[in-house]
Amino acid sequence: MMPLQLRGKILCVEGDRAVLRSLVFGLETYRFEVVSAVHGGYALDAFHSHDGKFDAVLTDHDMPQVNGLALVNYLRAFHFTGQIWIMSGHLTALDREAYRELAISGFLQKPFDPSLLAELFLSK
Repeated sequence: MMPLQLRGKILCVEGDRAVLRSLVFGLETYRFEVVSAVHGGYALDAFHSHDGKFDAVLTDHDMPQVNGLALVNYLRAFHFTGQIWIMSGHLTALDREAYRELAISGFLQKPFDPSLLAELFLSK
């Protein structure tokens, strides 16, 4: 019997470890390879250690050290062209505009069902 093929590789960045575990579990259930990080600094390390080879990035906005906006700026500066989804319970209009200028894929209002992620990543 052949192993099931993975559907893609996702960098998942979330400051709340319980939420991060839930996101990783949900995405792995849909056969995505998931690399996780608890803040933007670790996400940058993971991005480089995997040579930037991700199909998508799912990141929280509010994080210590390197927030979501700084992370997305960095990823775009390194020519990451994959999907980038921003998760947040609250974003200002200025935050949203700054992200839109960086050509993100969209916003996810927390809390949300992890099955929504699979639909988003599979539909692109």
